[in-house]
Amino acid sequence: MNEVISTIKEHRSNRNFIKGYKLSKLELDTILDCAKQAPSWMNGQHYNIIVVDDQTIKDRLFELSMRNPHIQTSSVFLIFCIDLTRHSLASKKHSKNFDIEDNVDILINSTTDVSLAMQNAATVAESLGYGTVFCGGVRVIAEEIIEMLNIPKYSFPICGLSIGKLDEELTTERVKPRFNAKVNVGYNSYPSSTLEDIDEYNETLEIFAEARETKLWSQKFADVYEKNNSKTKEILKKQGF
Repeated sequence: MNEVISTIKEHRSNRNFIKGYKLSKLELDTILDCAKQAPSWMNGQHYNIIVVDDQTIKDRLFELSMRNPHIQTSSVFLIFCIDLTRHSLASKKHSKNFDIEDNVDILINSTTDVSLAMQNAATVAESLGYGTVFCGGVRVIAEEIIEMLNIPKYSFPICGLSIGKLDEELTTERVKPRFNAKVNVGYNSYPSSTLEDIDEYNETLEIFAEARETKLWSQKFADVYEKNNSKTKEILKKQGF
């Protein structure tokens, strides 16, 4: 098994870092360069990356984000934003209308660009021996982040990525089991899931016994999808989407 495969298969979310540890400039530049080499729809590069290494800002984000400790102790917290500011300028340059409001394709394409860039960043950081954890919770505090970090119209923070040196004494995370391939991989036809598959996975995660999980997998997502977060839609509107 080569090193790339090993790094990917060993991925786990790490939330305990040594506060104050700094990545070298070379390491950080390598992570960012590799993030930017991710595939991008039509080479549109519909994203910006905000590198937060100022401890004061990390402390503020920690307070705003229901006190996620990994943000505060990370070496860097990368905020990945969908971004169409350059595309707005391109439309202006060629005297074209720039109409992206309520354009679902634009949101899908730009979010995909962000996701691919983030995955590259995480994989490279882990290959360098650092821990990572994604933070979708930035969307919950998107309004505050937009104001704090001067994010303009036609841009929106999608997800954060904490990178840091693992605190080996506190780190307990293990590689989490995934659904059996028969559940979500189909050959020449769409794979379908059953309630039995859900029950089996609930049991698998119960045996795995991750301390931070207090609900069955099915219960957790039943609760999540019972409510529609209209705030995100409202902020997207304000940002021109």
